[in-house]
Amino acid sequence: MTSVIRDSATLGQTRDAATLRPTRHVKAAGPTRIGLVIAAGIALAAANYALARRAERRNPPSGKFIQIDGVRLHYIDRGKGPAVILLHGNGTMARDFELSGLIDLLAKDHRVIAFDRPGFGHSERPRNRIWTAEAQADLLWRALCEIAVHRPVIVGNSWGALVAIAMALRHRQIPLA
Repeated sequence: MTSVIRDSATLGQTRDAATLRPTRHVKAAGPTRIGLVIAAGIALAAANYALARRAERRNPPSGKFIQIDGVRLHYIDRGKGPAVILLHGNGTMARDFELSGLIDLLAKDHRVIAFDRPGFGHSERPRNRIWTAEAQADLLWRALCEIAVHRPVIVGNSWGALVAIAMALRHRQIPLA
């Protein structure tokens, strides 16, 4: 609580009634400060955009692209034989399977396909739909049909396992291992 003290030494000064200390008045942010905050935000966004473009140039996609239902999906396709599909978890991408050597190891006896799930790696993630495990499973199943993959074994890591399970439950052609 504040009060106005009316004595000759502190005439008109606002003080805290409990402690009799002068209270601080906080000035509202003026147009200059707001402008600086907006300019800093724009500069940070521009820097983030430039750094992202540079990272994309330094790390070009190592696979192919397919357009399914208006979504551009990136995938790595190697080897020949029975198909094994690799689905990564959150915070990773198909390239991680490549860097770990798993794709090369499996590609000795199998056709290995590793997808970048929507919004990861080099795949797009349109914001006009909710990307549940079921939605991703349906999209990836249509991609597999488009590239002529039949009766694949699906391997999912982390959140990719949810997509693999949804794919198996929704598309009974997948053998359950």
